[in-house]
Formats: sequence, C-alpha cells, structure tokens
Amino acid sequence: MKGKKTIAMLLCLASIMSVTACGGNGISLNYPDRGYATADKNSWEQIEEGDGDITVHWYVHSTSYTNPASLDTKVGNYVYRKTGVKIEWMKPLDDTGSMLSTMIAGNNLPDVISVGAGSEERFNLPLEGYVYPIDDLAEKYAPTLLNRIDKDIRACFVQGDGKIYGLPNQFYTTDDMNAYKQQEGSTIISNGALVARKDWLDEYIAYKKSEDPTWTDKEATTPDGFAEMCQWVKDEKGISNDTPTLLLSPFQGTSSSTAMRWIMQYFCVPREDKDGNLVRENTSEKYQEALWFLNRLYREKIIYSGNFTVTSATTGGLIANGTPFAFLGSPQDYEAHFKSAATKGIEYVPIIITNKDGDAPQLTSLAGKGGWRFSMITNKCARPDRVIKLFDFLMSDEGQSLFFGIENEEYEYEVRPGEVKDGKTYKYGKIKWKEKTWKDIQNSQTQSYGFFYFNPLVNPMYPRLAGPNGEILNTYSNYVLYNLKASLNDYVYIADAFAYVRDASDPRYEEMIRNSSSITSVYATQIPKILTAETEQKAKEIYYSMITQVDKMGAIELHEFDNEMFRKFKTSLGITWGFPPNDPNSGYSKLKVDSLFGNSAYNKEIPDDIIRK
Repeated sequence: MKGKKTIAMLLCLASIMSVTACGGNGISLNYPDRGYATADKNSWEQIEEGDGDITVHWYVHSTSYTNPASLDTKVGNYVYRKTGVKIEWMKPLDDTGSMLSTMIAGNNLPDVISVGAGSEERFNLPLEGYVYPIDDLAEKYAPTLLNRIDKDIRACFVQGDGKIYGLPNQFYTTDDMNAYKQQEGSTIISNGALVARKDWLDEYIAYKKSEDPTWTDKEATTPDGFAEMCQWVKDEKGISNDTPTLLLSPFQGTSSSTAMRWIMQYFCVPREDKDGNLVRENTSEKYQEALWFLNRLYREKIIYSGNFTVTSATTGGLIANGTPFAFLGSPQDYEAHFKSAATKGIEYVPIIITNKDGDAPQLTSLAGKGGWRFSMITNKCARPDRVIKLFDFLMSDEGQSLFFGIENEEYEYEVRPGEVKDGKTYKYGKIKWKEKTWKDIQNSQTQSYGFFYFNPLVNPMYPRLAGPNGEILNTYSNYVLYNLKASLNDYVYIADAFAYVRDASDPRYEEMIRNSSSITSVYATQIPKILTAETEQKAKEIYYSMITQVDKMGAIELHEFDNEMFRKFKTSLGITWGFPPNDPNSGYSKLKVDSLFGNSAYNKEIPDDIIRK
C-alpha cells in the first residue's frame, strides 16, 4: 500500500470537545465527547436531542458498485429517518487503484471506506492509524453493535491489539451455514466457474460425433481437448486474434485475476498435503501445469492480448454481447451482463475442465470466512459517534431485513424470525412478497425501492435464509446466475479450514503481513508476464525468477507461519483434513469427471411468473 509515511507526533493533545488518541504515523483519532449510548437500547435510538442530521461520504473501492440506496429511494430514506445520516456514495473512476492511493498518500480519506477484505489496505490502514477501532467506537457510542458482531467475524479480522477495525460484507458465519443446512437441507453453490456458450458447444459436439460416433463430451474436459474445442470454435466462428475466445476475469489493481483462483481449483491444485500441512500452492506441479496451459492458450490466440488490460466494464460488455466462447472467473460479478446475453438468446452454461491426470475439480463454495469488502471508519470522519450507530443499524436484523424493503409495505412474513415450522427453526423467518412489489420486481421497476444489495454490510445468508426460495431467486437474472454454477455442485466444498487467521498477537505478525502484501504484489505483476510469454520456455524462466524473488522476500518463512496458523485452526475446528480429497470419509477422492457439463440435475427451472427480460 502506498500509504503516506509521516513522522510520529511527540504529543497528542486533548481538545475541549473531544478525546484524541494517536494512531500510527502520528495520525490522530478524535473521539467526540458526546453521543454516548448504553447497551439496554439500540444505539441509533439514543441520538441526543438537538443533534441534527449529518452527511457522510462513503467510498466503495469498486467501479462496479451500483447498488447504493440514495435518499430518494424508500430504503435509503428509511435508513436516513432511522439514523439521521445522509450517505453520499463515492467510487473510483477506473480500476487502477490510483484514486484510493492518492487519498491515502494525502491523508485525505472520506468518512468511510470499503476495500477488499483481503487487500493490503485492509491490513495496513489500521497499523498506520488511518482508521478507528470498531471496538472502541462501539463501547462508547454503540454498545449494542458488540453483540451483533459474530464470533467468526471477530476471529477473522482481529488485529494485533485484539481489536477489529472494520466490518465485512458477504461473510458466511458458521452459525448461519448450520442454520441453512438445517432449514434447506443443502449447502450453497460454487463461488466461481468456467462457462461457455451452449449453442457453440452443441455445434462442436455435433461436429465431433459426426466425425466419430464413439466420441463423448468428456474428452473436451482435458487440457488438450479443451484447447482443441476452443480452436474449432475460433476457426468456425471467425473469431479474430483481437477478440477473446476464452475470456479471463480482468487483471487489474494489486490483485491477480480471479480466473487464476478458479483454474487452480479446476486443475485440482492441492491446498493441503497428505500429512495435513498447508501446501505452498504457487510452487506445486499442478499450479505450474495451470500456468503453462493458460500460456499455451495465449500463444494460440485463444486468450487475446487485451485480456491483460481490459476493465471490468469492458469485460461485462463482451459477455453481454456473447462475444467470448468461454469465460473463467466469478459469474456473479457480471450477473446483469449474463442476463443481457440470455435475453438475446445467448445462453452460457457451466463446463468442466481437468488437469492432464483427469483429477476431479475441487471448487470452493460461496461460503467463506474472508468476506468480500471491508468497511472502515477513517480518521477524517468528523462524527464517528454517529457513523458507528449507522453501522449498528445496518448490522441489525432490521437493517438486514431491508434487503427486502420495508415490512408490510414490500413484504410480509409467512414465518416469523425464530419460529419453528415443520420441525425447522427459521432463524430469520421466511418472507412473502407483496403482489405489487413482486410485479415491480418482474418488470424491473424497483429503482424507487433501493433494496436488495444496498447494504455495504450485507450478511449474504440473511436473504437466503429469509427469502422465499432458500436462495436469492427473484428475477430472471437470479435464475440465469444460479444455473451458471449449479451443475458444478458435485465438485463443490466449503473451505472452512482455509479460513485460518494469522495470529495478531504473534510477535511475527506485522512482519508477516508486510511480507504477504509485498509477495502478493509480485504475483500480481509477474503472473500476467508468465501468461503472455512468447514461448513456454520463456514463461518458465519468468516463473522460476518470480519464485526466487518471493523466496528472498520471505515466502518460505511466511508459508511456515501460515502452516502453523492452519494447523491450529483445524485443531480448533476439530477436523483433521481441510482439502476434501485427503479425507477418506468425504467421498471427494472418488469423484470422477463423466461429462463436460457436470450434473444438470442441480439446475432450477425458471417459474412461469418470472418475466424473462
């Protein structure tokens, strides 16, 4: 992180109206001498008389963030009426990360920022004193928030001082996952996928069978088979070298493309060895096989050169037009674009690819302890006492229920929260849409509502547990997205063991965090160079140089440290194995790949009352 390095202040002054604490780099954190609250009542109901409305600037570090509820929406106005906070949303103009870097370097952050939960900013901003400890703010101004922070959240985001400095969204707690399994009898789907155009797939399969009636689509799941299929589509459809046949998710900012994560899982790169130790994935043979495979596809013009500079917006446009034959990444990032393609009659479906040994993919589910974005209150926030009350409200059941709008206006409960029905306890209840709301949802007339993913602190399991379908299936695009991953379910597992947390009390912690950030940056810059090398030999030279570089930066020591954390975390969970193929009782080691298409029995039919547009 390019944070501004300042000289530590020698003295912290206390003003008449505030208590001031010194953060790292001498940055001051001012605690207002007002707005105190007690734990016997919701904090946002304890705003002092005469303390009027405030406006906060909330920056979400994502160009694709499009869901904020403005004041002119029902939900946005409801949040304002409850908390007295007017939120002005901000986001970057591009994916370079320069806007956030500039704000940090100038010590000119907005009131609240939401960054990647695994980003170096999330780790470093607290260390350098740019953000408030959530614990300290909550104790003074929002004690009820402390009971809303699940133990899993605290365990995953605790810093070296024993405090947390922000709150995640899309964080799947163990309690909620257990409630879902009890309520719905299943787990949730994959977090990523390789998808391809069904019409072109069908044409290719028909062609191969016409050449050899004994040919099966399973043969297209091997690296050679997949490459051959892509080349046929490229030639048959006249796809130019300046157009993607296989499109990878964007390579932007300080993180590698999510496509790298998914190709590793499709190629069954081991995450744990037979002795239960954490594997250093980036040095494994199967990881290298995945790199050489992608490099081959690049050299054969299946992956186009523009893929390594393309933005999220451009990626979405390509998908919406059905331009690529296949896409590898996280489909949920482009839900609207896949829907747009579907409305044009272009259906993408999930497919399987394996390594040269034919190992079954091991795909992680949506459930994860890492979260997606992490929201923090910065040192530039003039009223942290009010913003922490806003956080408290957004984390409450009432705040989370606004995913569906306002009770008795947009929906009503068929089963009340906590009610037992048919032997099942419905933790968050079960809602039923009002007729007008359902009609507006189907006709895409929901701009005035401001619901669904408006909440930057959204609990991903709340709408799944409380929604009518046990999943988020309210629109045509919801069904399109679900079926982009459903048939992969046999190969999906919940990667709880790999949600281990680096012990912030360990004296090595800060050094390991710094090393991890630096090493991650090296991977992010060097992997595109490997994938775009003009020969496989050159790709290997760059790869081995990269490994040598990160080893000098402490990668081996970091891995040993992480393995300690991993083994301790497994012990705390009471499990022996984290990687399913290692567990003789899991059945994953017996998984086979029988079809290019996985198991379509998991797909959901789209009901007649869902408008397909």
